[in-house]
Parts: sequence; C-alpha cells; structure tokens
Amino acid sequence: HQESGRCSLRAPYLPEPVLFPDLVSLQGPYRFVLHGRGADVVNIGGYRVSFSDLNQKLNEIEGVQDGVFFLPDETGTSVTRLIAFVVAPGKSAEHILSALRKVIDPVFLPRPLHVVPNLPRNETGKLTRDALLGLLRELHGQDRHGT
Repeated sequence: HQESGRCSLRAPYLPEPVLFPDLVSLQGPYRFVLHGRGADVVNIGGYRVSFSDLNQKLNEIEGVQDGVFFLPDETGTSVTRLIAFVVAPGKSAEHILSALRKVIDPVFLPRPLHVVPNLPRNETGKLTRDALLGLLRELHGQDRHGT
C-alpha cells in the first residue's frame, strides 16, 4: 500500500500494516522504485533525490577528501537551494561544481559550495545539523567581515 510516497506492508500474517520509512513509487502490481528514506530525500522543484546519492557523487570527485550536501533552514525565499561543504585541498569550488554538473541534475547543484579545511564531525564521525548550521554561520560571518 502506498500513501503520499510512504510505503506500508500488509500481509495475512501481520496483525496490522507496517509503515516503512522508505519513499517508493509503484511501477505496477509487482514492481516499485525505491527513492530512499524519507528523511534522506530532498524535493526541489518537483525533483527528488537522496542526500546519500548526492553525497556519494560529491565524494567520488577526484581530490575531494570529504564532503556533504546540506539543506539549511528556510530563509523565506521561494527557491530552495542546497549548500555543500567540501574538503578538497588545492581544488576550487568552480572545479568541483564543474565535476558535479556532469553527474547530477542542475536543480541539485549546491549554491553555494564552500571549500573548507575540515568538516565538523563529532567523536563518532557524524555530522550533526547543528554543527553544519554553526559552520554555515561561521562562514557567513567571515564573508561579512572580509575574511
């Protein structure tokens, strides 16, 4: 059963339907396309893609040591824009964007893409939303102060 892109499974041996966190689209009675986890999927201009897919393509670019796509808080503008933070010594944002243009739809190109010395990973290697928001605030503060 599919409702609003969410998937639930019904079976005679289950006491009630089980809701899955995955986003799927049905392709007939016996086929479906898995689009990713609900929390992992971004919808921009009616196009959907998973952050996992975007991050994988970003990190596959030669010279990229670490990178992540990020959707900041809403700014009140009508256009949703992704941001990317990239650790890529010796590479420019333009070089990385040029490589991304070859592998992702233009609607998902990060605007802006920030080349940074490192990503604010925690002790377990995870990137929290708060840490990425802090990095974004730090970078915007530097832009305003000319550094």
